[in-house]
Amino acid sequence: MARKLSYQERRFRVTRLFVGFVSFLVNHLAFSFVVPAFKRRWQREGMDTTSDEFGNRWSDFTDRWVFADLVACSSAPWRCASPGT
Repeated sequence: MARKLSYQERRFRVTRLFVGFVSFLVNHLAFSFVVPAFKRRWQREGMDTTSDEFGNRWSDFTDRWVFADLVACSSAPWRCASPGT
């Protein structure tokens, strides 16, 4: 039977997983995988990629992506520091 991990051991594991996840994202820029998929989808919908509508939609997508990254990165230290049950 596995022993119960201490708070420090759990925190170390979570921190190590978070660092590994961020390292993966740094080395495999997720944005570069997502962008072509959205561009293809918008082109299939018949959107002209040189139009103002495309530029506005692209800006909205980028803003949402950056905001999601900000939320994820700013919540990670709180999750690592808070004691688990």
